[in-house]
Amino acid sequence: MDGNLILIFDVGTTGTRTIIFDVQGNEVGRSYKEYPKEKQPPGVSEQDPKIWWNAIKNTSANAIKAAKIAPKDLVGISACFFRATTAAIDKDGNVLYPAITWMDERKSESAEKHADLIGELRRAINRILWIKDNKPDIFEKTYKFIQPDSFIYKKLADTFATDYSNAIYGILDYDTLKLSTDLSDQFGIPLDKWVDVYESGKVIGELTSEAASELNLPKGLPIIMGGADQQCAALGLGTMIGEIKATTGTGTFVNAVTEKPVFDKTNVLFTLPHVIKGEWVLEGAMPGTGAALRWFRDNFSERQCIEAELQNIDAFKLLEEEAKEVPAGSGGLLIIPLYSFMKATIHGMGFGHSRSFWIRAIMESAALSMRLYLSFIEPMTQRIKELKIDGGATKSDLWTQIQADVTGKTVLIPKVVDGAAMGAAILGFLGTKNYGTVDDAVKNMVKYVDKKEPNPANKKVYKKLFRVFESETITLHGKKRITGKIGML
Repeated sequence: MDGNLILIFDVGTTGTRTIIFDVQGNEVGRSYKEYPKEKQPPGVSEQDPKIWWNAIKNTSANAIKAAKIAPKDLVGISACFFRATTAAIDKDGNVLYPAITWMDERKSESAEKHADLIGELRRAINRILWIKDNKPDIFEKTYKFIQPDSFIYKKLADTFATDYSNAIYGILDYDTLKLSTDLSDQFGIPLDKWVDVYESGKVIGELTSEAASELNLPKGLPIIMGGADQQCAALGLGTMIGEIKATTGTGTFVNAVTEKPVFDKTNVLFTLPHVIKGEWVLEGAMPGTGAALRWFRDNFSERQCIEAELQNIDAFKLLEEEAKEVPAGSGGLLIIPLYSFMKATIHGMGFGHSRSFWIRAIMESAALSMRLYLSFIEPMTQRIKELKIDGGATKSDLWTQIQADVTGKTVLIPKVVDGAAMGAAILGFLGTKNYGTVDDAVKNMVKYVDKKEPNPANKKVYKKLFRVFESETITLHGKKRITGKIGML
C-alpha cells in the first residue's frame, strides 16, 4: 500500500461499520457490527454509548484484517454519525445517563412549554429537558451533554467537539453558526454544558495513547472532524447545489443541497448546515422506514435467519426474494410509516396478504416516503430527472427498482452505497491535505456504476397509490395518536 488510506467510522442507529478507503475512493476493507437488541417500553429509545465504542473497536480490527494492510498505512481517521441523540457525561467522559435517541418520544413538562421554540429540529433540547425534569441530580452533575460524535471524539482524541451539522440540533444559531447564549438562557441549559463546534474536514486532534492501545493503531494519527450522516451522504454521493439525493437506511431521508438556507414555513422540512462550508441542505425525513424491515426480520423471520446463516448470506436477501413474487402495489396493502410517532397504520389488509406482501409493502412505504418529500422539496429548489441514492436499501435490486418506479426518476446507484462513509472519507482526505478542494476529491472518489429507469406500468400503479399515501400520511401526522398515551410510560 502507498500509505494513502483513511479509516472511517460510520456510527449508525442500529450498528457501526468501519470502512478503509484509498484516495481514489476505492473500498479497501470493511466490517460491520450490529448492536445488541434490547427490549424497551413503547416510546422509549435509549442506548449505552459504550456500545458505539465497542463496535468501533471490533469493526476497526476486522476491517484492517480484511484489508490486509498495516496500521501504519493509515494517514488519518474521520467519521460520520447518526444525529439528534443525546447523552449526559462527566468530565472524564463517563456516561451519567444513556443516550436518548432520535426515536424516543418522551417529552417533559419543560419541553412542552418551549414546544414552539424547540420545533421539530432542536431535538437535543427535548432530551436534555427530559433529564432536567426527571433526573435533576444527573442534570446538575453533567459536565457535557453530547451527541454520538462528541462521545467518539472524546474517546479518540480526548477532546469535546462537534461540528455544525450535528450542533444544529441543540442551541446553534442559524445566522452566526455559533452557540446561542439567548437559547441557552431560555431553555435553562448552561452554555458550559455544550461542546465546542468545529468545521468539518479540519484536524481536531491526534489519536491518544489510550485509544491507540485499544484500537491497536499508531499513536498520533490525525483525527479529522467528520459530520452528520445525511450531510456526509450528500457529499459522498457528489450531490452538488441544485441536486437531490435520497437515503434509505434506518429511515428515509431526502436532501437537496442549496447555496443558502431555504426555510419551509410549514415545518415539514428541515434546513441544516452542510458539511461543506457555506452550503446548506433542505431535508425531509421519515424515520423508521428501513428499521421496519429489520423489525420484520427480527420478529417474523426466524426460519429465514437460520437459513441465511447456513447459506452464509444476509437474511435480507431471502426477504427480497419473497417480495419479488408480489406485483407492484402489494395487492393494495399500504403502510403509512409513522413508526417513530407511534402512529403507523395499515390500510387494505386482507387474509390473502402473506409474508411476501408485507415485505414488499414495507419497501414501498419507504419509496412512497421518498416521493412525498420530493413533492415538497422540488418546488422549493428545482425539478430533477435523476435522483442519487444510497443506504442499505441500495443493495437490493428490487428496492432500487421500486424507488425508480415510485418516484418516476432515474435513480443513480453509486459504487459505494455507504454514502455517509464516503463523505467522511472525503472530509478526511481534505483534512490530511491529500486533496486541496472538495471538487477535486469528489471528481476522483465518487463513482456511479448503475441506474434504474422507471417501469411505465408500475409507475401508473404507484401514481394511484401515492395519492392515498400522501393524503393519509399528512392527515395522520397532523392528528394526535388515536390511542393517546395508552400503554406508554
